[in-house]
Amino acid sequence: MKPRYSPTPWRADDKLIQSAVRGPIAVTRVGPRHDEHEAEANARRIVECVNACEGIEDPAAIPKILKAFLALVPLTPIGWASVDRDVKDALDALEKRERT
Repeated sequence: MKPRYSPTPWRADDKLIQSAVRGPIAVTRVGPRHDEHEAEANARRIVECVNACEGIEDPAAIPKILKAFLALVPLTPIGWASVDRDVKDALDALEKRERT
């Protein structure tokens, strides 16, 4: 059975993560390893990722898709000139993640 998630868009209000449709979903923690600023940043990142993946059946497949795209870009007639800034940023982030 396909998991059912709270409808998007989500938003972060400080540490509170909310669905615009159904209200509160989760709260990020403050503790010995996570201060207030980090907890708020974690909430924002979770919300950004969830909203960015709206409509994507399997978000875990995105790194593989980007890797395949990266392999194809040099084969295009004008190469990187045909790729917009957002795609380049996504590919740079993927390469950085793979190096760590």
